[in-house]
Amino acid sequence: MKSEGEFKIYLSDHDATIELGSVIGKFVALGMLIHLAGELGTGKTTLVKGIVAGMGGVPVDVSSPTFTIVNTYETPKGILLHADMYRMGQCPLIDDTGLLDAVEKKSAAVVIEWADRISTQIERPDIIIKLMHTLVEGKHARTAIISVGKPLIDKIRQPLLQFAIPHGAK
Repeated sequence: MKSEGEFKIYLSDHDATIELGSVIGKFVALGMLIHLAGELGTGKTTLVKGIVAGMGGVPVDVSSPTFTIVNTYETPKGILLHADMYRMGQCPLIDDTGLLDAVEKKSAAVVIEWADRISTQIERPDIIIKLMHTLVEGKHARTAIISVGKPLIDKIRQPLLQFAIPHGAK
């Protein structure tokens, strides 16, 4: 059974993924930690484009930080640090990235792709989003499972329900 702060969402295309990110971005605050998980090509960086847009930033500037490890985006709501741990493995030097410090000091919001690769080194995130490939009526789509921490549930529930899959749907 789903918890009260968990939402299952079908994303039919690239634009729907950006739209979901934009809704989430409106609720992002400095000091927040968001984990993204999912196979290659499930739209993690596309979702971050939407988050940046929701924070009032310029989504066209968003790119995958696979090789840079951390990209920084300035938005009217503050700095968003976008990290990719795909190549980091179980790196013991996560503290050297400055990500945890930014969350603790509330100097930036942090989104970490492939956070499951370093999950033992970081605290419980405010939002966890798992993206998966799926087929809907024979067409490629994505499913997002979003888990939201207690402080955000009441604020973000209604906006996410516009995307949520009704009970009984598969």
